[in-house]
This record gives sequence, structure tokens and C-alpha cells, in this order.
Amino acid sequence: MKKVINLFLLSVLIFSVSCGGEKNKPITPVKYVDTGIDSEAWATVPAGEFLKTQHRHTEVIEKPFEIMVTDVTNAQYVKFLNEALTKGEIKVQADAICGYYPGDPFDGWKHEFKVPE
Repeated sequence: MKKVINLFLLSVLIFSVSCGGEKNKPITPVKYVDTGIDSEAWATVPAGEFLKTQHRHTEVIEKPFEIMVTDVTNAQYVKFLNEALTKGEIKVQADAICGYYPGDPFDGWKHEFKVPE
């Protein structure tokens, strides 16, 4: 029993020494890199047939739509959340953002299962 306690105290000492030196180290800000791509740009996806999902089901887009060229930035997401909050589409409860999403339509593919309402 005494060996277990000594081993435990030794491991605590090693852990505290190994973690102690980083406390006051300043955080280096992330460097901004200009890629030359406009994060507000959109591209048009034309109407027509395409292969959907990993199971490559054929689907038809009836009309063209637009999609962002880049991933959504943090600033764009914050703007969206503030607009949705102002419109009453979402609300903040404790540390969670809550809103209603009706879900995607059920297509009946093998990998899907219907969730009863």
C-alpha cells in the first residue's frame, strides 16, 4: 500500500512540474492569411441530374441554386446567429442556442430509417 501511495505522489509531482512552465506564456495570435478568395462569393449550381450521397443515388435538381464558394467563417456564423436571434428564429437558453429544424425529408433509402413524429 505504501508503494502505491509513493507512486501516486511521484506521478503527481512529475505532472505538476511538467505542466507548470506554460502558465504565463503569452498566446500567439493566429496570423491572417489572405488567400485572394472572396469569402462572400457565391457560385450557381445548375439544374439537372446528379449523384447524391455516398450511395450515389441519382437525383434531379429542378431549378438552379447558389452555394458559397468557401466554408462559412466565424464572423459570418456570428452574423447569422445575431440575425436569427433578432428575428426570433432562435433563442439562447443557459449555454445553448435553441431553434426549430423540421429535418430533411425521408427518402426511404436502405441507410435511412423513419423517425415517427
